[in-house]
Amino acid sequence: MNAVSEGQVSMGMMSVQVTRDSWKWYLALGIVLAVTGGFAMVFPLGAAYGIEVFVGILLLISGCAYMINAIASRKQGFVWQLLLGLLYLGVGIMLLVYPLSGVVTLTLVLGICFLVSGTFKSVIALASQKSQGWGMLLVSGLLGIILGILILASWPSSSEWVIGLLVGIDLLFAGMTMIMLALAARNPGSMAMA
Repeated sequence: MNAVSEGQVSMGMMSVQVTRDSWKWYLALGIVLAVTGGFAMVFPLGAAYGIEVFVGILLLISGCAYMINAIASRKQGFVWQLLLGLLYLGVGIMLLVYPLSGVVTLTLVLGICFLVSGTFKSVIALASQKSQGWGMLLVSGLLGIILGILILASWPSSSEWVIGLLVGIDLLFAGMTMIMLALAARNPGSMAMA
């Protein structure tokens, strides 16, 4: 049985191969991801708060780790590690105490990121018009620019829906991909690729 008939997706150096033995696990994962993505799309503000709280908790843990390492090692860089730990702790606490401000800030950063990356992609595409696939890169860049402008034009009110919606879309498509791979592995003849 070849990799395509079993269900395989390759993304750069990573690949996912679903076999007849594991297709049920991938189907379950796909359903969970798709349902989670659907909820995030229906309740984008709740998803944004959840993401923001998660980032706050990660920053708290990282801040504690930096401070413990600084105090335990007391070697070169002690002051910088201690200051970095305090910064992470402070930002993590602020994100947890003032979640709406964190969501608003994350949305602003996301809008700027889309705008800048879209501009870079567009410039690279226009500079490499003789290369294969430059058109898709240009489309991707222009979509990034448009999305960045839409987010920034309606910021801060866009903070209520942007992060949750984008994460929801990503989870939904990831789930649909896993479901299709699982079904292709279950019935290798029915979804064979040309």
